[in-house]
Amino acid sequence: MAIAIFFIIYLVVMFLLGSPTIYAIGAAIFSIPLFFAGSVDFGLVNIAKDFVNISAATTSAALTIGLFMISGDIMSQGQITEKIFNVFAYFLGKKRGFMPIVCILTCMFFGSISGSSIGTTAAVGAMCYPLLVSLGYDRLFSAAIIVATGCLGMTIPPSSATTGVNALTGGLDLVVLYKVSAIVGVLCGILVILYCYLYCLRHGNGDQVKINRWVDDLRARGFLNVFKESIWALLTPVIILGSIFSGIAAAHQAAVLSIVYAVFVSVCIYKTIRFSDVFPIVRKSLKGGSRALVMVIFATTFSNALTALDVSSILSNFVANTQISSTLIMIVILIYMLIMGTMGAGASVNVVMPLAYPLIIAAGIEPFTASIAIVLMQCVGLITPPIGQCIFIMAAVAKCEATELTKPLLPYIVIETAVALFLVLFPGLFSGIVAGGYIPIP
Repeated sequence: MAIAIFFIIYLVVMFLLGSPTIYAIGAAIFSIPLFFAGSVDFGLVNIAKDFVNISAATTSAALTIGLFMISGDIMSQGQITEKIFNVFAYFLGKKRGFMPIVCILTCMFFGSISGSSIGTTAAVGAMCYPLLVSLGYDRLFSAAIIVATGCLGMTIPPSSATTGVNALTGGLDLVVLYKVSAIVGVLCGILVILYCYLYCLRHGNGDQVKINRWVDDLRARGFLNVFKESIWALLTPVIILGSIFSGIAAAHQAAVLSIVYAVFVSVCIYKTIRFSDVFPIVRKSLKGGSRALVMVIFATTFSNALTALDVSSILSNFVANTQISSTLIMIVILIYMLIMGTMGAGASVNVVMPLAYPLIIAAGIEPFTASIAIVLMQCVGLITPPIGQCIFIMAAVAKCEATELTKPLLPYIVIETAVALFLVLFPGLFSGIVAGGYIPIP
């Protein structure tokens, strides 16, 4: 037990010193053979075997994450975001308080395509923020909207975090995880839309004259022209998620399909990029994707290290002996996830999940809903000061200090945290809905 406690403290100290997640996990893994060679059955040979003999679940998850990242980058460069925004603005733009809501819907839609919170915040922010400000909306309010809903790309499938949970838990059904995360992501989006609408009713709706003129110019192009341009973008999540949920394709196969579709639409339909541009986009995407792949592999080895240290049994025995309620256990896990996120650990789910999953199972908590609640709290961490990653991305776009976004982001942090707590208080509700009944613990 002493070695296990040292291991966890060592990891926490690495984070407190500001070490990136991947380096912190790597250092923690190698600390075992470095400090406790011979005391624990986990040495350099075990680490090498883990890196070579990667499990099928880890391989599939890592491949799926990398492929969807490539697909998201191609769609971003192909200006699919603009097409999505236009079709929502065509119908809703003139309604009071609805231009910010159009941005929210665009974030949610693009987030479901790219699966990336950071990518969605950057892509939608670059296009929508200048437009909202030009239409008379407050600049900090506009920036906060995009940050708050851009992070939901992590909960709306196919997201890298949800896909990674599949590997980190030893193979929880990915289709069920996707379905639960889709419901949770949409619920968060609806609540954010409601708050945004009430805010605009109370504080004003920008410059209505400019809004009407902009929407009139868009409508002058004709519905058929706008719809013809947008339909290809709108079909993207239908094709991707439809193929997964219907069982036609596995997640990694759907990811390949999304790349082919993104290239076809961007090059042949929209003609926003040339075919010769595809390879440079893929090459650039692989730089970020390779980091994500290594992160998943490191996280799996990290989970094996916890097993070698018998951390799972220690935590399980602690739960059994203390008889702590499952609700309190989940609240503690969510608080820990929030702390990790606010320290800038963007991939903190890779650290928390291997530690939390044994507790979840030992406490008899429904694992699908609990896993998505943890992912949702990582989203909250990405938008929580002082160093949430999405805040810094949007601050660069809006040309403001990150600290200026603290106050306008607080309502959204409260909303998304409340949804996570709702999942804790009513475990199994969402997974029961998508599976036609309560899902037993594996």
